[in-house]
Amino acid sequence: MTNPGYFFSAAAVMLIAIRALGGKAFEVFNKEKIIATFIAVSAVTLVMLAFSRTLPLFIIVGLFWGMSAAFLFPIMLTWALEYAGSSDGSALGTYQASMDLGLALGPVGVGIIVPVTGYRLMFLCLALVCLINLGYFHFYLTKKARAMNAGVRVTA
Repeated sequence: MTNPGYFFSAAAVMLIAIRALGGKAFEVFNKEKIIATFIAVSAVTLVMLAFSRTLPLFIIVGLFWGMSAAFLFPIMLTWALEYAGSSDGSALGTYQASMDLGLALGPVGVGIIVPVTGYRLMFLCLALVCLINLGYFHFYLTKKARAMNAGVRVTA
């Protein structure tokens, strides 16, 4: 695509719409399921982005990316704060520092990968990172469920 502005505009529209209207979903649905679902949506979106060749598909991918970001980042913060207990300030600081680190180092890592592999493989590598995160999250939830059955509190 010669103009990535269409992708980012579609993502921004969806991000604003979902954040304004989708907050109730956090109270209605299971937070772990929302997180797992939108990590998976992020992975699928990156695969779709790797193979997008038409403007309509590019815009649809932007909409899904914006929806994923709109749900994923606030629900992960909410989830972290719920499990922080009285250490909510530390949890918020750690979460924000992690986000800042990802936003700072992500483009550097991608900038190293792109000249070697090209955009398609870079997006596929990022999808793999999402799948690794999804696997870790599933492992954590399984560990947490076992510990709860045994009466032990689990931390990440």
